[in-house]
Amino acid sequence: MRLQIDTDLNINLFRLVPLTLVFWPAGNAAADRVIARYAGPSDQTTATSVGYETYLSAGDEVAGYKVHPVRGTVEPHYGIDLATPAGTRMIAPEGIRVVCWWDTNGGGEVATVEVKESGEVVKLLHLSSCLNGTFTQGATFARTGSSGEGTGPHLDVRRGDQQAPTRADIEPFLTGKPAKPFLSDEELVCSIGAAEGTRNRDCSTNEHYNGHVDPGNGADNLGTFSYQHGASSPEDADQRQLVRLRGAEKELQVQADAKWNQPLSKPALAAALDLWNQSPKAAGDFVGHLPSPNPTKAQIVQARAQSYVNPTTGQLNAPGLGNNSKAVEADQARRTDEVMRQLGKE
Repeated sequence: MRLQIDTDLNINLFRLVPLTLVFWPAGNAAADRVIARYAGPSDQTTATSVGYETYLSAGDEVAGYKVHPVRGTVEPHYGIDLATPAGTRMIAPEGIRVVCWWDTNGGGEVATVEVKESGEVVKLLHLSSCLNGTFTQGATFARTGSSGEGTGPHLDVRRGDQQAPTRADIEPFLTGKPAKPFLSDEELVCSIGAAEGTRNRDCSTNEHYNGHVDPGNGADNLGTFSYQHGASSPEDADQRQLVRLRGAEKELQVQADAKWNQPLSKPALAAALDLWNQSPKAAGDFVGHLPSPNPTKAQIVQARAQSYVNPTTGQLNAPGLGNNSKAVEADQARRTDEVMRQLGKE
């Protein structure tokens, strides 16, 4: 049998395209719900708090969002969770200011810690106890716990700038020792270059960068650091000297650790490396003349000047500066000023 149906209905396919675009998201979402009902593993969490449905397990982190272990929702997570026994001491690694408060959003007892020297801020969450106030190096100001929402005792560490915390952010509060300061290549180039006179205060190079004669020993200097050991270009000279400076950095911090069980502060380290760039022999005595690993600018200048005195003879050994004590001190003060200015400490 053959059935024929006649109709006067004319379908304009071009008019269906906008309708398809309108209804497609709703249809797609409905399909996702149907598929999820039958295809999703039973031990996984369906997360919907950020506007989509996906299968994630508690603790999984995707693009800065993490499945909350209690709520099962996907939320922004800017910290690092560290399993610690309840009651683990939080120790001031250097001078700090602590503000304690209760986070009603699940963080429990929180310590907001500001490091005086650097101004950096760190938040420690889920504490069992916390003390407000100002603390010096070695003082206990809080203990870990499981306050707020969580699955057990642990420490949640977060940076004030919401960047991912590193070992250098966490370890000092567990050991009570300051993190070793980090000087970037740019900071070394700009600060020592300004002290050497090969770079301007905006870190741009000047005429001395491409080569000049050392007024002290008559040697040819090249690049930011007035390199004298042979290089094919100013850029090559800079890379060669940066390698040497990194080696000197390790030696200087070993001396500081041996003397105070602490590393040099960032300003002291930068000044020490500038001194090493000027005279490696003088820099070898620099730490010995410092009264502390976090000295004042005046103490840094004094230690730099004293480093040019021969410990055996007690005589000044700075022929490039005329072996004149006032000239040496003035030169060390000028260079230290330039280094501090580049680090934003002036």
